[in-house]
Amino acid sequence: HDARLDFTGEGEPGRARADLVRFAGSGLRVDGGAVDGLGAAIRFSFATSSEAAALKVESDGVDLGRLGDFERGPAVRGKLSLDVDAAVGGGSAHGRVALELEHAAFSGVSDASGRLEATIDGRRGSGTATARIEDIGTVSLRSSSLVVGSGPLLSSSPWRKSWGTVDFEGRVDLARLASRLPLASVGLDTLRGALELRGRVSRDSGDDATPGVELAARTSGLALSGRR
Repeated sequence: HDARLDFTGEGEPGRARADLVRFAGSGLRVDGGAVDGLGAAIRFSFATSSEAAALKVESDGVDLGRLGDFERGPAVRGKLSLDVDAAVGGGSAHGRVALELEHAAFSGVSDASGRLEATIDGRRGSGTATARIEDIGTVSLRSSSLVVGSGPLLSSSPWRKSWGTVDFEGRVDLARLASRLPLASVGLDTLRGALELRGRVSRDSGDDATPGVELAARTSGLALSGRR
């Protein structure tokens, strides 16, 4: 059967629809799904059972501010684009995930952006992630090979046992960061300069309880002063 649902809040109503909704035993299948009224349309389909799951969802930009019209909570704004096509079953997973957050504002942050791209084939994955918070700093993560641990992939255990290598780097404008912090509480009056970080975190196996960590830090134009 098809399905239609209207939902209302403080602004214009939103609408969700699906061309097919089918229940079969412990499974659920939805085809031709769409949500309108939250920015760009969200198009989706998914199927689940006790042993497998598949999901496709895409949107050119969900208006996060519109979500606040339907759900009470801290004010949030920004745009979230997404493109997900993934399936899990038979002890392996296949697919891709791409998310992009633009000009988000929340919890005292006025402008944040980020991007995540990841792929998985079997039990091996790779991906990159970047984030920027206003003009305070940036961080990026990347991995060319991560391995998901043993166990059923629809449970959390094998994901917690993932192993491989993740490289990271970041940069922070210390003066802009200091403007957000109570420097006086740690005896500082002035903090300026830039901090750059680069490193790697590696885990040799799913049973490795002591992952290796490499970290290099460098400052430029560093200046700080405080009271004795």
